[in-house]
Amino acid sequence: FDLSPLAQNAAELEEQEDRKRLKEKLKVALESESLGASQGTERSARADPDRAQEDWLEYLFGICRPDRRNGKQGSRLIHPNSRFVQGLMFLSGVSLLYTAVVVPAQIFLWDFSDPCNMFPTLVFDVAIDSFFLIEVACQFVIGTFDSTETYCDDIRFIVARYLTAVSGFWFDCFTSVPWAYMDIAVYQACERRVGTINPASYERILRIVKIVRMLKIVRLLKCVKVVEAIEDYAVVYVGSPLFKIMRLIIVAIFSIHLFACIFYRVKEVSAASKDDVAAFYASKNVDNENISYKYLVCFYYVITTFTTVGYGDIYAMTDGERVYCIFLFLCAASLFGTIIAQVNEIAAHLTTKKKDLDEILEAYLGVHPRLDANTMFQVRKWERFQFMIGYEHQQHKTILERTLPESLKLSIAKKIENNLFSKISFLVGLQVIGEIRTLFSAELMLRSKTLCFSKGSIIADSQEGARCLMVITSGQVGAELPIDSDDADKENKTENGKTLLYVFERGDSIGDAAIAGDSRWAGAFGVNVDLVARSHCSVEMIMLEDMQAILEKFEFFPIKCRVQRAKESLKSYEKQSSRGAPRPSFDTKLVFFWTLVARHISRGFDARPHLRPPTPQARPTAADAGDVALSEAEESQIKDIFLLFDTDGGGTIDMLELGFAMVALGFQPKQPKVGKGKNQVTEHMLDPIMSDGAMSLEEFTALMKGELSGRDPMEEVRAIFAVLSRADGNERHNGFITLSKLQAVCYDFEVRLSSKELRMMIRDTCAACSARAAAAAGS
Repeated sequence: FDLSPLAQNAAELEEQEDRKRLKEKLKVALESESLGASQGTERSARADPDRAQEDWLEYLFGICRPDRRNGKQGSRLIHPNSRFVQGLMFLSGVSLLYTAVVVPAQIFLWDFSDPCNMFPTLVFDVAIDSFFLIEVACQFVIGTFDSTETYCDDIRFIVARYLTAVSGFWFDCFTSVPWAYMDIAVYQACERRVGTINPASYERILRIVKIVRMLKIVRLLKCVKVVEAIEDYAVVYVGSPLFKIMRLIIVAIFSIHLFACIFYRVKEVSAASKDDVAAFYASKNVDNENISYKYLVCFYYVITTFTTVGYGDIYAMTDGERVYCIFLFLCAASLFGTIIAQVNEIAAHLTTKKKDLDEILEAYLGVHPRLDANTMFQVRKWERFQFMIGYEHQQHKTILERTLPESLKLSIAKKIENNLFSKISFLVGLQVIGEIRTLFSAELMLRSKTLCFSKGSIIADSQEGARCLMVITSGQVGAELPIDSDDADKENKTENGKTLLYVFERGDSIGDAAIAGDSRWAGAFGVNVDLVARSHCSVEMIMLEDMQAILEKFEFFPIKCRVQRAKESLKSYEKQSSRGAPRPSFDTKLVFFWTLVARHISRGFDARPHLRPPTPQARPTAADAGDVALSEAEESQIKDIFLLFDTDGGGTIDMLELGFAMVALGFQPKQPKVGKGKNQVTEHMLDPIMSDGAMSLEEFTALMKGELSGRDPMEEVRAIFAVLSRADGNERHNGFITLSKLQAVCYDFEVRLSSKELRMMIRDTCAACSARAAAAAGS
């Protein structure tokens, strides 16, 4: 069978996926903050007098013009995610909370037989009812998302949808009737006409008002709609289990409150006389004139019924109360059963992980003869550690494997990765936008395998070549010199007779130089050591083949170039060594400690760029490009970016488009400066090849090659030395590294070395350099 067409189709599909990722990357580049300053300056330069008003509308209501170039959709109506809508939702929730408490008390507790007996909160109720009317009106000018989460700001579609939705306009109208307007109108009429009103007509009006007032209870249905609206916020901020528990408690309390108020009214209405009611409350040691204490008795009765306790000290005494209690028992049984089921579901969800762990631990209890107590304690501690590490890793891997937009995946990866892979040698000091490194770390995590080691286990043997990258995720790992090492230190020997150099912790990497061809596990530190677990620890292991496959993706083109340069440097070093070139010989511990300090300083530059001292830097030019050979795929990627920005098809791009293209390729240009009416890209871009203000494809490719090759490899060394030899107030020490300077740097950059080790570094380095100088003078 001829399989070449299938292979060709697979290659075409892969190329299409690369182009999709390229376009997503370009979109991120267009929205990146690195170019935001120049765009903001341009917009402000051509701003019209109404710009301040537009900014205010966008800030408060989310109303703005669409900006397709920067991915801003814009909105002609109030945006549902705007600050105004969030504030409206908050006020609606507070108002409904107030309504749920006050309305039952108004309807069933307050005595409205006298229309002049105004409820204490009536004025505030008018304000609440007015707010609900305003909220209904606002729904016609608030944008919406359709079933596919596509934003729509077409007012005709919004009005039609709001009028036809089940929980839309008619539901809001039915639950937002301003009953307080009626109450205050009745009260004002009473105040004006007291003594002149016809008693017969007054009784008819009062009966109608009482019946209509009962409809206030319908407003509580709005609570369901508000709970649905705030569910996402509550789950995000307080967690799903806590939100469910809080929701159950609130529903239970308000239900009991409602039924207690109803029972209060039933007791008042169904009694044969007021004396019977007074006698009932007197038997409970409650004053018949005190509404609060009478309500407390009713609340107590309802809650004992809901919880199925039923002490029997309060019971139905009239036919009306018995009918009500039948209804109450049915509602209480349903609600209480629902609450119990929900609580059991939440508890089962929270204890699932513990049940799985208990199942593993209980398996050891069946061992015969029974294990001794000390062994059992050690086993339980190890199994608990291994289970928790594996559970967390599996959760993270499941989340990262889901199909998500790049922006969402990036946000999630940042939280999950949490700078775990930031200390890998070929990622430290990487001059690219941070998102590339985060996405690369997420890819590493997806392909990684979690390994757990008990205390004393050998994680990596110096006699074995490094075949993978290991990143410590928990615990401590000791770097130890082999027993037969010439640089063994008797004072720092461990229990197994090896010399302990350093203790690595979370985020430290092992074998990260293997991808450049260095087979030593601690090759990034310039030494060969054994790595032993100092406590129970876990590591993420990524095989070299998997790392190579990740680097082939377009997004990680700059990282691939950096690794390639490291490989070439190592080959050049090995070639010089094979030719008999003299190699400086230093104590292994000395090489390790100085490399450790240098790596900590480099990582500090990543986190705090302002600490990097200014150092002379050569600017790459087109002439530098001849030393770099790009593959066909890499040249094709560069060409794709160029063509995307060459919108007019003229074969050239301008300065601003060049900046976007650089960011899309992964390079982080410095903040652009605004000159006389036009943007200036960073100084290293202002090469003679663009002296005419435009750049061709050949010139753009040459600039890319120069950018990749023209960086001085000694620049980082000079920057680190400048930090180590920084001024300390003593002019005689300027340009030199002293013990006090080294101690201060180690403190600032969190290098965990003792004073004895720092003194050894200064002493042995000076001795080695003096010996080399003497040998050179003698020869």
